[in-house]
Amino acid sequence: QDQAVTTQILQNPKFYPVVQTLLGDSGGGSDENGVQLVYAGLIFNLPWSEDQPWHQDGMPLFPEATNVAEIQAMLPPYALNVFIPLETSDGELERGPTEFLPGSHKWSSEQLERVNTPVAAATSSSSATHEDKLDSNGVEDAPSKVISPVLKQGDVLIYDYRVCHRGTSNLVHDKVSNIVSGTRRILYLMFARKWFTDHVNFDYTKSAESLGI
Repeated sequence: QDQAVTTQILQNPKFYPVVQTLLGDSGGGSDENGVQLVYAGLIFNLPWSEDQPWHQDGMPLFPEATNVAEIQAMLPPYALNVFIPLETSDGELERGPTEFLPGSHKWSSEQLERVNTPVAAATSSSSATHEDKLDSNGVEDAPSKVISPVLKQGDVLIYDYRVCHRGTSNLVHDKVSNIVSGTRRILYLMFARKWFTDHVNFDYTKSAESLGI
């Protein structure tokens, strides 16, 4: 019974077919084209937390290449993260939704490093023109927009492992009676193509294997 519940959650027909399509799974059972669950866990964002720095969850596949940004732009997704809020209150804006920089999966490492500098933060403001945001090669150097999806129970957020993102501050500390009731809780799943191994975050973990999926 527990196994059936686990499968119902991890391979829910509301989102799992999307994951399969994005990761090139034809559904034919091929080991080469299949999807693997790399990790399953919970994210807790406690009251009084602070904004994270902007970051990606992993390194480019070919970090030694001189044209990393061009390679990243050509590659299809090879790993996806899935966020599932456990309660509607977990998606409230005051509890610190995750922010994303659309298109940042195509950026070079230099662009990603600059996004956390005060200059880049100022450049990404709404007052900056598009020309202000281009580097010497004509590539966008700072985010043109930031999105922060507000989720409710029943929603699912799927994003490319390479997209630059950050968790934001949980601001409900003065509205709740205790830490538990004010904590944002998100079920976090990471899916990837069968050949991919995450050497940065989950070099070896039994968290996914123990679920038997």
